[in-house]
Amino acid sequence: MRGGVNHTRSLSLSRTCTPHRCSRRFRVEDSVTCVFDYVDVQQKNTQGVPPPGGYRLVAQYPRRVLEDTDLRSLRDAGLDGKNEVLMLEPL
Repeated sequence: MRGGVNHTRSLSLSRTCTPHRCSRRFRVEDSVTCVFDYVDVQQKNTQGVPPPGGYRLVAQYPRRVLEDTDLRSLRDAGLDGKNEVLMLEPL
């Protein structure tokens, strides 16, 4: 915490092509690519999961689509809510 402000956000990933759900806290200054790196590691060697670069992450409401080439921070990408739920959407 800096100056009494919480600079982390909780991201929950659901519907990841498997029955598993994963979640982790990221700083709002972290890049979108950090989230993709996390998903790639969590889903590694899991049958039925798209390979790195074969999916995008989507927030439902309001709909926001994140691509693995997105270099923006989570805040700049519109993920500034306290908790966000993202879904893995195969390409």
